[in-house]
Amino acid sequence: MLDRCQNIDVDAACAQLRKLLADTRGLGRRDFIKALGQALAGSAILSLLPRLTADAEAAEQPVTAFVFGGVWKKSAMAAFGEPFTKRTGIPVVYQDPYTFAKLRAMHEAKAMQVDVVSVQGGEMFQAKRMNMLTPLDFSVIDRSVLAELLGREELRDLIDQAALADLELELQLLTPERKVRDPDGLHDALRLLGDLTVQEAAARSADPAAAPGWLAELEASRRAVRLRVGGQERWVAIEDMARLRDGLGAAPPVGVPQAFLEPVADPVGDLVARYARTHGPFLADDPARRLGLGVAVVSQTLARLEAAGIDAVGNKPPGLRQLFVTDPNGVRVEVNIPD
Repeated sequence: MLDRCQNIDVDAACAQLRKLLADTRGLGRRDFIKALGQALAGSAILSLLPRLTADAEAAEQPVTAFVFGGVWKKSAMAAFGEPFTKRTGIPVVYQDPYTFAKLRAMHEAKAMQVDVVSVQGGEMFQAKRMNMLTPLDFSVIDRSVLAELLGREELRDLIDQAALADLELELQLLTPERKVRDPDGLHDALRLLGDLTVQEAAARSADPAAAPGWLAELEASRRAVRLRVGGQERWVAIEDMARLRDGLGAAPPVGVPQAFLEPVADPVGDLVARYARTHGPFLADDPARRLGLGVAVVSQTLARLEAAGIDAVGNKPPGLRQLFVTDPNGVRVEVNIPD
């Protein structure tokens, strides 16, 4: 069928829209709108949607928040919802009471009905593992304000230290469900975490007594090698050999294939960024000590990564020390903590 007024093949346009809807099923609102814009950019199909622009101009679609009921809901409305609507003009509607079971059911059915939810405690880690969370879009967030807020003492006091400890254990593969169970898993751990001592490898193994044998097997198959890093003998994945040689000056053992000795673009940046991704809050001298680097080198590297959009670094008023905190994208936010 051809719409002669618009000179558009309506059947083809509808087929394209059906494919788009199928391809984007299960996406959140933000990702769906982005995909829709990319698919229809410059397309005559937009003329088939005459109300799209008018509706968008008439009223902003509300944001749906899934919250606990009662006093918690009233507090959330006063602290977040009402100020947000006043500033943006976007209304907030609420679903309550919150339950993780309902949130999980919506996710598994790919029928998410909410935009914002307060997930706490162990549920936060479950939601992360199940890919239920959408990372914050830092292209629309003022990172300097975020760093300033996180650095305020009264807000720092709200950070659950137990949750941070749990986060560190999970990131470091030290929780029972994340421990490795065979040589392949240990090789993956070396690639994810970086260099490990025998004791550290054993601590991340479901069968600690088997870890030395697994390491020997990886060495025999040229998937891991022994190096001195930070003044200790550690095991590293063969894929990291060039990175450690160029970034830390580690001498490759005899027999490493040339394919794993090709120079890498930013060895120190890679090592520091990996430390950041696999740890909770840390001071700049923590990765420096672990990697055998100077604190100044680590600080400069973090600043350089921030300038490239990988890090978010706040101002450093006099008399404050630095703490680096993870945001949901693995970005490190430098926070100013009073001594």
